[in-house]
Amino acid sequence: EEYIEQIEELMRKNNLNGFDIIDLTLILKDLPEPEKTLRRLSHLLNPEGGIIYIRELDDDYVDAYPDDKGLIKKLKEFLILDDGAGNRHTGKKIYTFLKRAGADKVYISDEIISTANHKAGFQHAMCDNYFSYLIPELRALAEDTEENRQNSNYQKYVDAYNWLLEYYDDVESLFCSPEFYFRAGYVAGYGVFVEDEELY
Repeated sequence: EEYIEQIEELMRKNNLNGFDIIDLTLILKDLPEPEKTLRRLSHLLNPEGGIIYIRELDDDYVDAYPDDKGLIKKLKEFLILDDGAGNRHTGKKIYTFLKRAGADKVYISDEIISTANHKAGFQHAMCDNYFSYLIPELRALAEDTEENRQNSNYQKYVDAYNWLLEYYDDVESLFCSPEFYFRAGYVAGYGVFVEDEELY
């Protein structure tokens, strides 16, 4: 919530007038007002710099086949359920956010990582990288405490955690099967900001 304020405090403490490049790798998805934050950050760029780099995931790019038991489909539902995971559909918005923030030029690259043509070790690592955090996250959310029970999603967290305990081994086995294909996507892009001579 205080991201911009902390950046401005950093600038004051270090006598900085601005930045040449601002790297927002996996930052926007966790901000309550990502587009507003991006616009404010654009005003902290140096005139001779003027680049904001963003790399964000987007779960709309997640796909898997075969998934006859619907395991990956279920995991995607849990990703949405977990508020702590942030907005995991931010990647597709990068281009629009940068243009609205005043970028003179925007360059976008869609980056897909998949299990295709990789061995079981890589496939398992990809599964672990993408989904393993759900177990400790949902364990904490499903813990039987007064605070947790106040959450309207509490029973959904309990159900999700119990499902993970029962089926996560099956998910790992699915990932390591030779015919299984899983892909996940990121959007990487940067906007080049230039001085508007009409403002000076």
